[in-house]
Amino acid sequence: MGPFGAFSFTSFAAIYYILPKIVGREMFSKRAMEAHFWFSTVGFLVFAFSLWIAGVVQGFAWIEGVPFLQTVLMMEPYVQGRAIGGTMMYVAQFFLAWNMYKTIKLAKLEKKQQAQQQAATA
Repeated sequence: MGPFGAFSFTSFAAIYYILPKIVGREMFSKRAMEAHFWFSTVGFLVFAFSLWIAGVVQGFAWIEGVPFLQTVLMMEPYVQGRAIGGTMMYVAQFFLAWNMYKTIKLAKLEKKQQAQQQAATA
């Protein structure tokens, strides 16, 4: 969880800052950037809190002497929450990839059109 929360979000910010500078145009979609951010953030929080709460519940159950297998069965709703959060984080990366792809593709198209216009006026 730590690497996604710390390093991934820093990498996302770097991508959104550097990519437009490299290709010479703004990101294709601000809405996709926002969707990526919110899906990543909410997904991460659901994922993390599900695991944290599950750990506390399981720990207290072990202290009370609940058998291990029963505590594993008790974790089902938390594992489902973790799956939902993980899916949201996964989906968020598609927003990032699509937005990067469209930004690069449009930048290439714009440069090609500029080159054609310069060739036509020369």
